Amino acid sequence: GDDVHELAATAKTADALIDELAKQGKVHDALRLRAHLLPKRQAVWWGCLCVREDVDEPLPAAQVAAMEAAEDWVREPDEEHRRIAEKRSEEAKYSGVGATLALSAFWSDGSIAPEGNQDVLADERLTSQGVAAALISAAYHGAPAKAPKRTEAFLAKGKDMANGKIPLPEKDGD
Repeated sequence: GDDVHELAATAKTADALIDELAKQGKVHDALRLRAHLLPKRQAVWWGCLCVREDVDEPLPAAQVAAMEAAEDWVREPDEEHRRIAEKRSEEAKYSGVGATLALSAFWSDGSIAPEGNQDVLADERLTSQGVAAALISAAYHGAPAKAPKRTEAFLAKGKDMANGKIPLPEKDGD
């Protein structure tokens, strides 16, 4: 909105803008901006870490499997892992926190058309939009009253991710 554009015009840094958005209660905008500013792998990893570490309500098994596929893609961002993330999201009916994180990994690169069809490239913003949507949903998962505390933790973790305090994981077996 226009109010966010005004804040952006006067903010000295991205972190300052995100902090100000959160301070003004515009936490969804803050999450969306952080996700947009992070490289795609970091954004997906940030989303997965937030759900694993800051959401104390269990996810259904299909959502966990989808999120694990997103994590596997972060560890090894190749076409095989990207397509597995897509499949796990489909198995979770393309809905829910884990499925959205898996779709975010799938949307990161390459074609989003079914294999064997003409390539269709995803919009560059889809990964960050998916991560932000997953985190907004995760904040309210199971216990909506915990959303403000969870969102605060998500934003702190995002800042640490952006500042290099949280590294990407090593490949399995490394």
